[in-house]
Amino acid sequence: AAASATAMAEARSKLMPFGARRSGHRRHRQLALAETAAQPEDAPVDMSKLPPIPNASSTGPDGFPKLPAITQMLDDADQTMKNINAQASALEKRVVQAQMEKAATMERQKAVFEGKLHAQEEENRAMVAANDAISKEIASLEAGNAALTKHAKELQADNALLRSELDSLQASLASAGSYAADTLAQTDDSHAEALAVLDPKAAAAPPPPPAAKHHHGHRDHGRVWLAESSSQGASASESATDAAGAEADEAADDAQDEEDEETEDGGAASFLAVARSARLRATARRQEPTQADEANARSIVETLQQGLEALQRQERDGEAKLKELFISEFQAGSKRHEALEAHQKALNWTRASLQSKQAKLKAAESHLTDTKQRLQQRVHGLGLFVQRLAHLALAPPAEVPHLLEALPKNITAAPAPEAPAAAPEATEPPKA
Repeated sequence: AAASATAMAEARSKLMPFGARRSGHRRHRQLALAETAAQPEDAPVDMSKLPPIPNASSTGPDGFPKLPAITQMLDDADQTMKNINAQASALEKRVVQAQMEKAATMERQKAVFEGKLHAQEEENRAMVAANDAISKEIASLEAGNAALTKHAKELQADNALLRSELDSLQASLASAGSYAADTLAQTDDSHAEALAVLDPKAAAAPPPPPAAKHHHGHRDHGRVWLAESSSQGASASESATDAAGAEADEAADDAQDEEDEETEDGGAASFLAVARSARLRATARRQEPTQADEANARSIVETLQQGLEALQRQERDGEAKLKELFISEFQAGSKRHEALEAHQKALNWTRASLQSKQAKLKAAESHLTDTKQRLQQRVHGLGLFVQRLAHLALAPPAEVPHLLEALPKNITAAPAPEAPAAAPEATEPPKA
Protein backbone atom coordinates (compact mmCIF):
# COMPACT_ATOMS: atom_id res chain seq x y z
CA ALA A 1 0.00 0.00 0.00
CA ALA A 2 2.83 2.37 0.87
CA ALA A 3 4.49 1.63 -2.44
CA SER A 4 1.23 2.21 -4.27
CA ALA A 5 0.70 5.49 -2.46
CA THR A 6 4.25 6.50 -3.29
CA ALA A 7 3.73 5.67 -6.95
CA MET A 8 0.51 7.61 -7.07
CA ALA A 9 2.23 10.57 -5.39
CA GLU A 10 5.01 10.43 -7.95
CA ALA A 11 2.47 10.28 -10.77
CA ARG A 12 0.60 13.24 -9.37
CA SER A 13 3.82 15.15 -8.88
CA LYS A 14 4.79 14.51 -12.50
CA LEU A 15 1.44 15.72 -13.72
CA MET A 16 1.56 18.86 -11.59
CA PRO A 17 3.28 21.92 -12.83
CA PHE A 18 6.77 22.49 -11.49
CA GLY A 19 5.71 25.34 -9.25
CA ALA A 20 2.80 23.37 -7.74
CA ARG A 21 5.04 20.36 -7.01
CA ARG A 22 7.56 22.58 -5.31
CA SER A 23 4.86 24.13 -3.12
CA GLY A 24 3.45 20.65 -2.20
CA HIS A 25 6.88 19.34 -1.13
CA ARG A 26 7.35 22.41 0.93
CA ARG A 27 4.05 21.91 2.76
CA HIS A 28 4.74 18.15 3.47
CA ARG A 29 8.16 18.96 4.82
CA GLN A 30 6.83 21.68 7.05
CA LEU A 31 4.06 19.41 8.43
CA ALA A 32 6.53 16.60 9.11
CA LEU A 33 8.91 18.93 10.90
CA ALA A 34 6.06 20.34 12.97
CA GLU A 35 4.87 16.87 14.02
CA THR A 36 8.41 15.80 14.86
CA ALA A 37 8.94 18.89 16.96
CA ALA A 38 5.63 18.34 18.84
CA GLN A 39 6.61 14.81 19.97
CA PRO A 40 8.70 14.23 23.14
CA GLU A 41 12.33 13.57 22.63
CA ASP A 42 12.22 9.99 24.04
CA ALA A 43 9.04 9.02 22.18
CA PRO A 44 9.49 6.79 19.15
CA VAL A 45 8.75 8.20 15.76
CA ASP A 46 5.62 6.99 13.98
CA MET A 47 7.07 6.08 10.61
CA SER A 48 3.67 5.88 9.04
CA LYS A 49 3.20 9.55 9.53
CA LEU A 50 6.37 10.44 7.72
CA PRO A 51 5.99 11.50 4.10
CA PRO A 52 6.85 8.91 1.54
CA ILE A 53 10.38 8.93 0.20
CA PRO A 54 10.23 9.76 -3.45
CA ASN A 55 12.32 7.89 -5.96
CA ALA A 56 15.17 9.58 -7.73
CA SER A 57 13.79 11.47 -10.62
CA SER A 58 15.28 11.94 -14.06
CA THR A 59 17.71 9.00 -13.74
CA GLY A 60 19.91 7.86 -16.53
CA PRO A 61 20.79 4.33 -17.74
CA ASP A 62 23.05 3.86 -14.69
CA GLY A 63 20.18 4.77 -12.30
CA PHE A 64 21.77 7.98 -11.21
CA PRO A 65 20.07 11.33 -11.73
CA LYS A 66 20.82 12.78 -15.10
CA LEU A 67 19.96 16.18 -16.40
CA PRO A 68 18.36 16.62 -19.79
CA ALA A 69 20.57 17.11 -22.83
CA ILE A 70 21.65 20.63 -23.61
CA THR A 71 19.94 20.50 -26.96
CA GLN A 72 16.61 19.70 -25.24
CA MET A 73 17.02 22.60 -22.86
CA LEU A 74 17.80 24.86 -25.76
CA ASP A 75 14.98 23.70 -28.02
CA ASP A 76 12.90 26.79 -27.28
CA ALA A 77 15.86 29.11 -27.80
CA ASP A 78 16.82 27.35 -31.03
CA GLN A 79 13.29 27.58 -32.29
CA THR A 80 13.14 31.22 -31.33
CA MET A 81 16.40 31.92 -33.13
CA LYS A 82 15.15 30.03 -36.16
CA ASN A 83 12.01 32.12 -36.19
CA ILE A 84 14.03 35.28 -35.76
CA ASN A 85 16.40 34.26 -38.54
CA ALA A 86 13.48 33.43 -40.80
CA GLN A 87 11.84 36.75 -40.03
CA ALA A 88 15.12 38.55 -40.52
CA SER A 89 15.66 36.79 -43.85
CA ALA A 90 12.15 37.63 -44.95
CA LEU A 91 12.64 41.21 -43.83
CA GLU A 92 15.94 41.35 -45.65
CA LYS A 93 14.30 40.08 -48.81
CA ARG A 94 11.54 42.62 -48.49
CA VAL A 95 14.09 45.35 -47.92
CA VAL A 96 16.09 44.25 -50.96
CA GLN A 97 12.93 44.00 -53.03
CA ALA A 98 11.76 47.41 -51.86
CA GLN A 99 15.16 48.84 -52.61
CA MET A 100 15.13 47.37 -56.09
CA GLU A 101 11.62 48.66 -56.72
CA LYS A 102 12.61 52.10 -55.43
CA ALA A 103 15.69 52.07 -57.60
CA ALA A 104 13.57 51.12 -60.59
CA THR A 105 11.11 53.90 -59.78
CA MET A 106 13.90 56.42 -59.47
CA GLU A 107 15.39 55.13 -62.70
CA ARG A 108 12.09 55.73 -64.46
CA GLN A 109 11.82 59.15 -62.89
CA LYS A 110 15.38 59.86 -63.96
CA ALA A 111 14.51 58.82 -67.49
CA VAL A 112 11.52 61.17 -67.46
CA PHE A 113 13.65 64.03 -66.17
CA GLU A 114 16.36 63.35 -68.73
CA GLY A 115 13.72 63.22 -71.46
CA LYS A 116 12.51 66.67 -70.51
CA LEU A 117 16.05 68.00 -70.33
CA HIS A 118 16.80 66.39 -73.70
CA ALA A 119 13.76 67.99 -75.30
CA GLN A 120 14.69 71.33 -73.78
CA GLU A 121 18.25 71.06 -75.07
CA GLU A 122 17.03 70.07 -78.51
CA GLU A 123 14.89 73.18 -78.59
CA ASN A 124 17.84 75.27 -77.45
CA ARG A 125 20.09 73.70 -80.07
CA ALA A 126 17.52 74.38 -82.74
CA MET A 127 17.45 77.99 -81.64
CA VAL A 128 21.26 78.11 -81.70
CA ALA A 129 21.20 76.80 -85.26
CA ALA A 130 18.56 79.36 -86.21
CA ASN A 131 20.62 82.13 -84.65
CA ASP A 132 23.69 80.96 -86.55
CA ALA A 133 21.73 81.02 -89.78
CA ILE A 134 20.46 84.52 -89.03
CA SER A 135 24.00 85.63 -88.19
CA LYS A 136 25.23 84.33 -91.53
CA GLU A 137 22.36 86.07 -93.26
CA ILE A 138 23.24 89.29 -91.46
CA ALA A 139 26.86 88.97 -92.56
CA SER A 140 25.71 88.45 -96.14
CA LEU A 141 23.39 91.44 -95.92
CA GLU A 142 26.16 93.60 -94.51
CA ALA A 143 28.49 92.56 -97.33
CA GLY A 144 25.76 93.14 -99.91
CA ASN A 145 24.90 96.54 -98.47
CA ALA A 146 28.55 97.50 -98.44
CA ALA A 147 28.84 96.55 -102.10
CA LEU A 148 25.67 98.43 -102.97
CA THR A 149 26.86 101.49 -101.07
CA LYS A 150 30.19 101.40 -102.86
CA HIS A 151 28.57 101.04 -106.27
CA ALA A 152 26.06 103.82 -105.53
CA LYS A 153 28.88 106.14 -104.57
CA GLU A 154 30.70 105.24 -107.77
CA LEU A 155 27.57 106.03 -109.72
CA GLN A 156 27.26 109.33 -107.90
CA ALA A 157 30.82 110.19 -108.81
CA ASP A 158 30.23 109.26 -112.45
CA ASN A 159 27.06 111.32 -112.57
CA ALA A 160 28.81 114.25 -110.98
CA LEU A 161 31.50 113.99 -113.61
CA LEU A 162 28.92 113.93 -116.38
CA ARG A 163 27.18 116.93 -114.91
CA SER A 164 30.46 118.73 -114.71
CA GLU A 165 31.02 117.87 -118.34
CA LEU A 166 27.63 119.26 -119.22
CA ASP A 167 28.32 122.40 -117.23
CA SER A 168 31.52 122.83 -119.13
CA LEU A 169 29.80 122.23 -122.43
CA GLN A 170 27.05 124.64 -121.50
CA ALA A 171 29.55 127.34 -120.62
CA SER A 172 31.54 126.63 -123.74
CA LEU A 173 28.46 126.70 -125.93
CA ALA A 174 27.29 129.90 -124.30
CA SER A 175 30.66 131.39 -125.00
CA ALA A 176 30.48 130.11 -128.53
CA GLY A 177 27.06 131.66 -128.92
CA SER A 178 28.29 134.98 -127.68
CA TYR A 179 31.28 134.71 -129.93
CA ALA A 180 29.09 133.94 -132.90
CA ALA A 181 26.76 136.84 -132.13
CA ASP A 182 29.63 139.24 -131.72
CA THR A 183 31.15 137.97 -134.90
CA LEU A 184 27.93 138.54 -136.78
CA ALA A 185 27.62 142.00 -135.40
CA GLN A 186 31.12 142.92 -136.16
CA THR A 187 31.04 141.56 -139.64
CA ASP A 188 27.64 142.92 -140.66
CA ASP A 189 28.33 144.95 -143.77
CA SER A 190 24.85 145.06 -145.14
CA HIS A 191 24.77 148.81 -144.76
CA ALA A 192 28.31 149.52 -145.63
CA GLU A 193 28.57 152.48 -147.97
CA ALA A 194 31.34 150.82 -149.78
CA LEU A 195 28.96 148.13 -150.90
CA ALA A 196 26.24 150.47 -152.06
CA VAL A 197 27.58 150.31 -155.46
CA LEU A 198 26.67 146.70 -155.67
CA ASP A 199 22.98 147.44 -155.11
CA PRO A 200 21.44 149.55 -157.81
CA LYS A 201 18.37 150.39 -155.76
CA ALA A 202 20.38 151.49 -152.82
CA ALA A 203 21.59 154.54 -154.56
CA ALA A 204 18.11 156.18 -154.94
CA ALA A 205 16.54 154.88 -151.70
CA PRO A 206 17.25 156.45 -148.37
CA PRO A 207 19.68 154.58 -146.13
CA PRO A 208 18.01 151.80 -144.05
CA PRO A 209 17.92 151.96 -140.24
CA PRO A 210 20.76 150.40 -138.32
CA ALA A 211 20.68 146.63 -138.06
CA ALA A 212 21.61 146.52 -134.37
CA LYS A 213 18.25 145.07 -133.40
CA HIS A 214 18.68 142.39 -135.99
CA HIS A 215 22.05 141.46 -134.60
CA HIS A 216 20.70 141.42 -131.07
CA GLY A 217 17.92 139.15 -132.27
CA HIS A 218 20.46 136.70 -133.53
CA ARG A 219 22.28 136.86 -130.20
CA ASP A 220 19.06 136.41 -128.24
CA HIS A 221 18.07 133.52 -130.48
CA GLY A 222 21.38 131.80 -129.77
CA ARG A 223 21.06 132.33 -126.05
CA VAL A 224 17.51 130.94 -126.03
CA TRP A 225 18.67 127.90 -128.00
CA LEU A 226 21.53 127.30 -125.54
CA ALA A 227 19.17 127.73 -122.56
CA GLU A 228 16.72 125.26 -124.03
CA SER A 229 19.53 122.80 -124.67
CA SER A 230 20.98 123.10 -121.16
CA SER A 231 17.53 122.89 -119.52
CA GLN A 232 17.23 119.30 -120.77
CA GLY A 233 19.91 118.15 -118.20
CA ALA A 234 19.14 115.47 -115.49
CA SER A 235 17.97 115.13 -111.85
CA ALA A 236 19.30 113.04 -108.76
CA SER A 237 18.06 111.75 -105.32
CA GLU A 238 19.96 109.95 -102.46
CA SER A 239 18.34 108.52 -101.11
CA ALA A 240 13.76 84.98 -71.85
CA THR A 241 14.22 71.17 -53.33
CA ASP A 242 9.67 42.78 -20.96
CA ALA A 243 7.94 39.91 -20.39
CA ALA A 244 10.95 37.50 -20.48
CA GLY A 245 12.95 39.59 -18.01
CA ALA A 246 10.12 39.58 -15.50
CA GLU A 247 9.77 35.81 -15.86
CA ALA A 248 13.50 35.32 -15.31
CA ASP A 249 13.43 37.60 -12.26
CA GLU A 250 10.47 35.64 -10.85
CA ALA A 251 12.33 32.33 -11.33
CA ALA A 252 15.40 33.74 -9.65
CA ASP A 253 13.29 34.96 -6.69
CA ASP A 254 11.69 31.51 -6.31
CA ALA A 255 15.11 29.89 -6.25
CA GLN A 256 16.28 32.33 -3.61
CA ASP A 257 13.15 31.62 -1.51
CA GLU A 258 13.79 27.90 -1.75
CA GLU A 259 17.33 28.29 -0.61
CA ASP A 260 16.20 30.47 2.30
CA GLU A 261 13.62 27.87 3.39
CA GLU A 262 16.23 25.14 3.27
CA THR A 263 18.45 27.27 5.44
CA GLU A 264 15.63 27.77 7.92
CA ASP A 265 14.98 24.00 8.06
CA GLY A 266 18.37 23.56 9.66
CA GLY A 267 20.53 23.33 6.57
CA ALA A 268 19.84 19.63 6.02
CA ALA A 269 21.60 18.55 2.86
CA SER A 270 19.36 15.70 1.80
CA PHE A 271 19.61 14.17 -1.64
CA LEU A 272 16.17 15.48 -2.49
CA ALA A 273 17.20 19.04 -1.64
CA VAL A 274 20.35 18.69 -3.73
CA ALA A 275 18.35 17.40 -6.70
CA ARG A 276 15.80 20.16 -6.39
CA SER A 277 18.54 22.77 -6.20
CA ALA A 278 20.16 21.29 -9.27
CA ARG A 279 16.90 21.46 -11.18
CA LEU A 280 16.44 25.08 -10.18
CA ARG A 281 19.93 25.94 -11.29
CA ALA A 282 19.33 24.13 -14.59
CA THR A 283 16.13 26.10 -15.05
CA ALA A 284 17.95 29.33 -14.34
CA ARG A 285 20.77 28.38 -16.70
CA ARG A 286 18.22 27.46 -19.35
CA GLN A 287 16.50 30.78 -18.93
CA GLU A 288 19.71 32.82 -18.93
CA PRO A 289 20.68 31.97 -22.51
CA THR A 290 17.06 32.46 -23.48
CA GLN A 291 17.25 35.99 -22.13
CA ALA A 292 20.55 36.55 -23.88
CA ASP A 293 19.15 35.14 -27.10
CA GLU A 294 16.07 37.28 -26.82
CA ALA A 295 18.21 40.34 -26.16
CA ASN A 296 20.36 39.44 -29.13
CA ALA A 297 17.29 38.87 -31.26
CA ARG A 298 15.82 42.17 -30.09
CA SER A 299 19.06 43.86 -30.96
CA ILE A 300 18.97 42.30 -34.42
CA VAL A 301 15.40 43.40 -34.95
CA GLU A 302 16.21 46.89 -33.74
CA THR A 303 19.23 47.00 -36.03
CA LEU A 304 17.09 45.89 -38.93
CA GLN A 305 14.47 48.47 -38.08
CA GLN A 306 17.08 51.18 -37.82
CA GLY A 307 18.59 50.05 -41.09
CA LEU A 308 15.19 50.06 -42.74
CA GLU A 309 14.50 53.55 -41.45
CA ALA A 310 17.90 54.70 -42.64
CA LEU A 311 17.25 53.11 -46.02
CA GLN A 312 13.90 54.84 -46.33
CA ARG A 313 15.47 58.13 -45.31
CA GLN A 314 18.27 57.67 -47.83
CA GLU A 315 15.75 56.83 -50.53
CA ARG A 316 13.80 59.97 -49.75
CA ASP A 317 17.03 61.94 -49.79
CA GLY A 318 17.93 60.36 -53.10
CA GLU A 319 14.58 61.28 -54.60
CA ALA A 320 14.90 64.82 -53.29
CA LYS A 321 18.45 65.07 -54.64
CA LEU A 322 17.37 63.77 -58.04
CA LYS A 323 14.50 66.25 -58.16
CA GLU A 324 16.77 69.05 -57.00
CA LEU A 325 19.32 68.26 -59.69
CA PHE A 326 16.61 68.13 -62.33
CA ILE A 327 15.16 71.48 -61.26
CA SER A 328 18.61 73.03 -61.27
CA GLU A 329 19.41 71.70 -64.74
CA PHE A 330 15.99 72.67 -66.08
CA GLN A 331 16.29 76.19 -64.70
CA ALA A 332 19.72 76.51 -66.28
CA GLY A 333 18.26 75.35 -69.59
CA SER A 334 15.42 77.84 -69.24
CA LYS A 335 17.86 80.66 -68.63
CA ARG A 336 19.84 79.57 -71.66
CA HIS A 337 16.65 79.51 -73.68
CA GLU A 338 15.73 83.02 -72.55
CA ALA A 339 19.18 84.28 -73.48
CA LEU A 340 18.93 82.61 -76.88
CA GLU A 341 15.50 84.13 -77.44
CA ALA A 342 16.80 87.59 -76.57
CA HIS A 343 19.76 87.06 -78.87
CA GLN A 344 17.49 85.87 -81.66
CA LYS A 345 15.22 88.87 -81.20
CA ALA A 346 18.18 91.20 -81.58
CA LEU A 347 19.38 89.27 -84.61
CA ASN A 348 15.94 89.44 -86.24
CA TRP A 349 15.80 93.17 -85.65
CA THR A 350 19.25 93.62 -87.14
CA ARG A 351 18.34 91.48 -90.14
CA ALA A 352 15.13 93.42 -90.74
CA SER A 353 17.03 96.68 -90.49
CA LEU A 354 19.66 95.50 -92.96
CA GLN A 355 17.01 94.19 -95.35
CA SER A 356 15.23 97.52 -95.26
CA LYS A 357 18.48 99.35 -95.87
CA GLN A 358 19.32 97.03 -98.74
CA ALA A 359 15.97 97.71 -100.37
CA LYS A 360 16.65 101.42 -100.13
CA LEU A 361 20.18 100.99 -101.46
CA LYS A 362 18.86 99.03 -104.42
CA ALA A 363 16.36 101.76 -105.15
CA ALA A 364 19.11 104.35 -104.95
CA GLU A 365 21.34 102.26 -107.17
CA SER A 366 18.58 101.89 -109.72
CA HIS A 367 17.93 105.61 -109.70
CA LEU A 368 21.58 106.48 -110.05
CA THR A 369 22.02 103.96 -112.84
CA ASP A 370 19.10 105.44 -114.73
CA THR A 371 20.38 108.94 -114.19
CA LYS A 372 23.82 107.98 -115.40
CA GLN A 373 22.39 106.38 -118.48
CA ARG A 374 20.34 109.44 -119.33
CA LEU A 375 23.26 111.75 -118.67
CA GLN A 376 25.51 109.68 -120.88
CA GLN A 377 22.96 109.68 -123.64
CA ARG A 378 22.40 113.40 -123.42
CA VAL A 379 26.09 114.22 -123.22
CA HIS A 380 26.71 111.99 -126.19
CA GLY A 381 23.88 113.63 -128.14
CA LEU A 382 25.25 117.05 -127.32
CA GLY A 383 28.69 115.94 -128.32
CA LEU A 384 27.46 114.76 -131.68
CA PHE A 385 25.70 118.04 -132.23
CA VAL A 386 28.79 120.01 -131.31
CA GLN A 387 30.81 117.75 -133.56
CA ARG A 388 28.56 118.63 -136.48
CA LEU A 389 28.83 122.29 -135.64
CA ALA A 390 32.58 121.98 -135.64
CA HIS A 391 32.46 120.22 -138.94
CA LEU A 392 30.23 122.93 -140.24
CA ALA A 393 32.53 125.65 -139.01
CA LEU A 394 35.59 123.97 -140.53
CA ALA A 395 33.99 122.88 -143.77
CA PRO A 396 34.84 124.53 -147.07
CA PRO A 397 32.33 127.11 -148.23
CA ALA A 398 31.13 124.86 -150.97
CA GLU A 399 29.96 122.24 -148.44
CA VAL A 400 28.29 124.71 -146.12
CA PRO A 401 24.87 124.70 -147.74
CA HIS A 402 24.74 120.89 -147.66
CA LEU A 403 25.90 120.81 -144.06
CA LEU A 404 23.37 123.40 -143.07
CA GLU A 405 20.58 121.31 -144.49
CA ALA A 406 21.83 118.21 -142.65
CA LEU A 407 22.20 120.05 -139.35
CA PRO A 408 19.37 118.91 -136.95
CA LYS A 409 17.02 121.53 -135.72
CA ASN A 410 17.00 120.11 -132.10
CA ILE A 411 19.55 118.22 -130.01
CA THR A 412 18.41 114.67 -129.21
CA ALA A 413 19.88 112.10 -126.78
CA ALA A 414 21.96 109.49 -128.46
CA PRO A 415 22.99 106.03 -127.21
CA ALA A 416 26.42 106.00 -125.67
CA PRO A 417 29.05 104.30 -127.76
CA GLU A 418 30.02 101.98 -124.89
CA ALA A 419 27.61 100.26 -122.48
CA PRO A 420 28.06 101.34 -118.88
CA ALA A 421 29.97 98.94 -116.61
CA ALA A 422 27.63 96.35 -115.02
CA ALA A 423 26.93 97.12 -111.37
CA PRO A 424 27.98 94.36 -108.91
CA GLU A 425 24.90 92.43 -107.83
CA ALA A 426 24.13 92.50 -104.13
CA THR A 427 24.32 89.08 -102.44
CA GLU A 428 20.81 87.86 -101.80
CA PRO A 429 20.28 86.80 -98.15
CA PRO A 430 19.25 83.14 -97.61
CA LYS A 431 15.62 82.62 -96.82
CA ALA A 432 14.92 81.91 -93.17
